[in-house]
Amino acid sequence: MQTVTDRRTFVRKVVVGIPMVAGMASMSQLLDARPAHEGGMLEPALESMLRDLARLHNQLRRRPATPDDARALAAHLRSLAAYQVRSNRDPELTRTVRETIERHGVDSIVGQPPDLDKMRHELIAFGFDAPLVSTTIGEPDARAEALQLVARRGLAPLFSETADGFAGFEVIFLTAGPSSCETLIEMHKQMEVLTAVMCSVATVVPVAAPDCFACATVLAALKLLMYMKGC
Repeated sequence: MQTVTDRRTFVRKVVVGIPMVAGMASMSQLLDARPAHEGGMLEPALESMLRDLARLHNQLRRRPATPDDARALAAHLRSLAAYQVRSNRDPELTRTVRETIERHGVDSIVGQPPDLDKMRHELIAFGFDAPLVSTTIGEPDARAEALQLVARRGLAPLFSETADGFAGFEVIFLTAGPSSCETLIEMHKQMEVLTAVMCSVATVVPVAAPDCFACATVLAALKLLMYMKGC
């Protein structure tokens, strides 16, 4: 069973190993210098939602995917979007991202590749069963566009739009063949880029680590769903 220490430290570790923007300390040094974040870097509501995603992911590993799984993933995405709004997280995030862009520049931020081994380790520590984390982080222009989008709109609209991609898609999920795969692959590609961008931001601004990890959990579930569909 996962220890309290594991629960409290997984966000700190998730991006350890990602190169920092020149002149800055490592992510681990920045976060280790803080108190042992009593209560965690994740708010209980967010942690609960991400654990639900981990459970969905693990169920998918043990049985064939169903249309209900697509509906469940869409519901989790809408819950994350609602959380961003309800907690007033997005205004804080957009302000932080804009300030980070002004301080470091878009190219410096999006040029930091995620450490996939560390990401996989932290997903496992959080409860994901053998997550698939191999990723292409997208072209620099795509990452820069995603960063600017987060700076303008936050994560809530992006989570909602990904969820909306499942609208009218769940019923044909297992039977539509290439057409359903095209939709799923496109959503996966967008989430890969978004995850890479948020984890790049987190290397510069540690308070964005929960956002990085939230995106990583969504990506892990979406990637497995795509794999189970045979896309």
